[in-house]
Amino acid sequence: LMSYKIGCGKADITVFVYGKGMMGYGMHPNVAKSVETPLSVRAFVLQDTQTNNKVTMVVAEICFYTIALKDAVLKKLQSEHPELRYTNANLMLSAQHTHSAAGGYSHHILYNLTIPGFQPLVFNKIVEGTITAILQAENSLTDAKINLINGEFAPHLPVAFNRSMLAYNNNPDVKKLTNKENHLAIDRTMKLLRFDTPEGKPIGSINWFGVHTTSISNDNTRLCYDNKGYAAAYFEQDIQQQTNNQQFIAAFAQDVAGDVSPNYK
Repeated sequence: LMSYKIGCGKADITVFVYGKGMMGYGMHPNVAKSVETPLSVRAFVLQDTQTNNKVTMVVAEICFYTIALKDAVLKKLQSEHPELRYTNANLMLSAQHTHSAAGGYSHHILYNLTIPGFQPLVFNKIVEGTITAILQAENSLTDAKINLINGEFAPHLPVAFNRSMLAYNNNPDVKKLTNKENHLAIDRTMKLLRFDTPEGKPIGSINWFGVHTTSISNDNTRLCYDNKGYAAAYFEQDIQQQTNNQQFIAAFAQDVAGDVSPNYK
C-alpha cells in the first residue's frame, strides 16, 4: 500500500495590458479591454513517502504553457529552492486552455504575431504565480490518500460537440454518425483525481474532460477563465462551504479537446 503526502496551492495570474491580444483565437481584434474574472494557477504536489519521489501538476487559466515559461519556472525554482529537487521530469505544467487570457508569453514569434509582440509583464506574472502556487503546495504537504473516479455522461446529454464529423467518421474503428449526432462523437468520460486526508477530509481535486475552453467567443474583449474556470470556482466554493475548509483547491484541467467544442454547430 503506497503512502502519500499531498499539498495544494493557488495563486493569481491576472495580468491586464489594455489593447493587447489574447491567446487562442489568433485574431488581431481579439484584444483585452477589461477584466471579467480573475485568472488563477493551481498546483498539486504528490510525494511518495517511502521514496520521497514526487511529481507536481500545475493547471493554469491560460491558453497553454510555453517552453519559455517552463524554462523560466524551472530555472528560478532550481536557483532559489534547490532543496525542492525540481527537474524537467517531475514538474508538469498544463493549462485549462481558455482563449480569453492575455497572450505574448512565448519566445516563438508565431505565437506573438496577433498580440502583437512579446509581453514581459504577462510572462513574468505567469512565472511568479506558478512558483507561488507550487511553494504553497510544498508548504501544505500532509498525509493523504488518492482516489480516481471515472464517469460517463448519458447519451442524451449534449455536453459537447464534435466540430469535424467528416474527420471523425474517417476513423476505421468508430460507428459512423450523422452531423446531428455530433455530441456522441467525443470522449464522454469525465475523470476526477481526488485527494483526501486519511480521515476523509477533502484536500483538493483535478478533473479532466475534453472540451475546448471557448464558450466565450472571439469578439470578447474581457479577460475570462471561461467554462473550466467557472467550473473550478463554483466547485471550490461548494466544497469549501460544505466542509468549512477554505484551503480546498479544485482544478478543471484539459483532456483530449481536439475538435470538441462547447458550442452547438
